[in-house]
Amino acid sequence: MPTYAQEPVLQKFKASIEKKDFDSAEAILSSTNDIPKNILLYNKGFLSYAQGDLVEAKKYYEQARIHGMLSKEVSASLERVNQELAITTLESQYTTYENFLINYKLLPSGHLYLGFGFLVAMFLLSLIKKWHPLAVFMGSLIIIFGFYQYEIQKYELVYVKEDRLIQRGPSAIFEETGVLPAGSKVFLSKEKNDWRYIEYPEVLRGWVNNKREIPL
Repeated sequence: MPTYAQEPVLQKFKASIEKKDFDSAEAILSSTNDIPKNILLYNKGFLSYAQGDLVEAKKYYEQARIHGMLSKEVSASLERVNQELAITTLESQYTTYENFLINYKLLPSGHLYLGFGFLVAMFLLSLIKKWHPLAVFMGSLIIIFGFYQYEIQKYELVYVKEDRLIQRGPSAIFEETGVLPAGSKVFLSKEKNDWRYIEYPEVLRGWVNNKREIPL
């Protein structure tokens, strides 16, 4: 049972889950305004898991972690979901750069604006105080920040809801190069007819048919 719900919400939420009254459990979470966002996301993940929607549970658990919940319970929940989705080995093949891009994309916009504002403030302060090395350093960070912001905007990050075949080209006549498993996170870029190209991670790079949606 989730430990991240506050009394008396916990008891009502727990009772609804045990009775498999998922509509009531969802209504309880939706009507509660005093629970911190990361705790709310964790409990939404638990509810999705109880309903058997592993991909949605993974999405909420990862959002809870991005919003600051770094507890053992969140890590254990994510590990369990990844094992049941059989994507633990796949995600271990993601490069450091790919994991950085994914986490950067998942960051709330408020965090990004706050970080950028801090860099700009420090840059201006260093100019005023004539701290030239610091000004150069902060200016470099602002350029790097802008680069990643530009890079990220080119891609659409999605949680894959169901297994898909990966083709070498944007047509079924091309060679199948692998399977895009449910639960994986991918960056989609270019589009051709009903096909989308997987840009990252590189281990899954190729084309997938987009007639059926790949919803977030």
